[in-house]
Amino acid sequence: MSPAPAYDVVVAGGGPAGCAAALALVRAGRTVLLADAGTGPPKAGEALVPVARLLLADLGVDRSVLGAGHLPCHGNLSAWGSAELHAVEFLHDPYGHGWHLDRGLFDRRLRAAARAAGADLAERTAVRRPARQPDGTWRLALRDRSRGDEERTVRCRWVVDATGRGAAIAVRAGARRRTGDRLTALHLTLDPAAQHTADGRSLVESDQDGWWYTALLPSRRRLVAYFTDPDLPVAGGRGAERFRDRLLATRHVVGRARPHGLTHLPPPRRAAAHTAHLDRVHGDGWTAAGDAAAAFDPLSSQGILTALYTGLSAGRAVDARLHGDRTALAGYAAQVATARTAYRHDHRVVHARETRWPDRPFWARRQHRPPPDARTLPNTPHTKGNDHTMSTTPEAGHAGHEHIHRFLILGKKKLFFYHLALYNPQSGHDYQAVFTFSIKDNGELRDMYLKDLAQHESERVFYSLRCPHHFELPELQQGKVFKVHLERVVVDKDGNRDFQQMTTSETEVECKKEDVRHFRKLGNLPYPEYLTYLMFGEGDEIHLAHQLAARPNWDEAVTINPASAVDPATLKKVPTFVIESIKDAHGKLIESPLKKGQQYEGKLNGNGTNIDFTVGRQGWWNHTSLNN
Repeated sequence: MSPAPAYDVVVAGGGPAGCAAALALVRAGRTVLLADAGTGPPKAGEALVPVARLLLADLGVDRSVLGAGHLPCHGNLSAWGSAELHAVEFLHDPYGHGWHLDRGLFDRRLRAAARAAGADLAERTAVRRPARQPDGTWRLALRDRSRGDEERTVRCRWVVDATGRGAAIAVRAGARRRTGDRLTALHLTLDPAAQHTADGRSLVESDQDGWWYTALLPSRRRLVAYFTDPDLPVAGGRGAERFRDRLLATRHVVGRARPHGLTHLPPPRRAAAHTAHLDRVHGDGWTAAGDAAAAFDPLSSQGILTALYTGLSAGRAVDARLHGDRTALAGYAAQVATARTAYRHDHRVVHARETRWPDRPFWARRQHRPPPDARTLPNTPHTKGNDHTMSTTPEAGHAGHEHIHRFLILGKKKLFFYHLALYNPQSGHDYQAVFTFSIKDNGELRDMYLKDLAQHESERVFYSLRCPHHFELPELQQGKVFKVHLERVVVDKDGNRDFQQMTTSETEVECKKEDVRHFRKLGNLPYPEYLTYLMFGEGDEIHLAHQLAARPNWDEAVTINPASAVDPATLKKVPTFVIESIKDAHGKLIESPLKKGQQYEGKLNGNGTNIDFTVGRQGWWNHTSLNN
């Protein structure tokens, strides 16, 4: 009989995916060994989108990992589809700013957090010769480079493969690696500029054979990278002069690079950047996460985000499987598939926007064939942002939002849910909608919300339900059950919104057809003459939501105290409510035209009834990401 395994789980790979898996497992009470080989060239110039803050908070490491040493990123610039430069700013994004990472520091802090949480950490140690034993455990050789490649053997019940694109454990176990393209990066790092620059935004610029990326690093050096296919002539050599000549021909990137010195450049390095995935992400005693499970084109800016998401999800699924849940790994596979489906859609949409060189091989390959990896796993889901979730694809900048929705909570006696909209028609969030959901948890989420609201009622704090799973909002019109987290939304003096997840597990919510009180797709509604809101509520709790007409605009929800009762049948229809004493701004405002505590008169558009009211608590405000 084999001895008892030394660990419940060995995680091979100490990057973001491996650390996320280890943290999830340790906090579930599992014994974990995290082995980081520490091989390969150091990574530079990696960006982290603002929404990643949520995943790091889920892991309990956001403050320790995102401390000093990284460079804030307040937006993205792109010249894509035209020579003009477009900006997507997220200085006022609900998640705050993004980051240009010191990737080595980021990974070290993640590993330190895993060790502090209780994982055994083996650095500069590679997992070798995984062998499945007759009793269902694994025997693994650990090769320690810090001790002259000394080897030792450990046993475990499960292995998480977070070894990167090579997926060393999974491939050895019989999984097959599928590639969707051959994208390659040629990159180099420039010296710090003589004059300090305060612009920390990244920049993407397309050309006839690929696209450029540049960003300032925390060290104040600058990364410059060119992405193309390796069989094209432009990628045929690694000479510094050829790279420099191509860089000098850019319209925008060269302006960022020139202050760092372009006279003497080293030859650019080459790195794989292609789309790839495994044909299966789990098997007998193993689960893959991060790039080992699915690797995305860097244009998506989802590399680290997806690594954290799949690592966390894999850790939870493995823990459930070790508890005897035989459906847990299939559920994890579906999550990875969902991420891939959303990525493939975004990839196709973004590349279709570049129409200037349709006959050039690089663009023809991405515009006239199935999108990357669509040939290998059809019908297969993701995580991104603004008031929902975010990627940083060019220009639409976060166009390709995956359809992950937020619903503002209003009321105390009867809860109403107001969809947080975005005007961008490609976001999937371009709907103004009001719902009444049934929360299936014996009142726990409601009680948590009401208790927290009582503590913060006088502050600028809002509350929302966030569904972390992809679906199209119109599906709610036919009835749907989905799962959510409760969030507290704290607004600082500058208007920045900090979304703070309050629940540790998802809560089931049901939307019946009759729960859809109002549903309208944005667009084609002109600015009204007077200030116009939608009115909804029940009893003496009445809410107003600013009617989202033409763009730009502002989104607001506020609770009012009417001087007389409002007809319940009229309220159920969510009528418009026109305040004729205030002209519509015909644009966006930066603060509400309704002042708390003041009295106004409005007219119900449905029946012309005049209603006097006093303005109460503001439940939402957004004039920034709404219009992006």
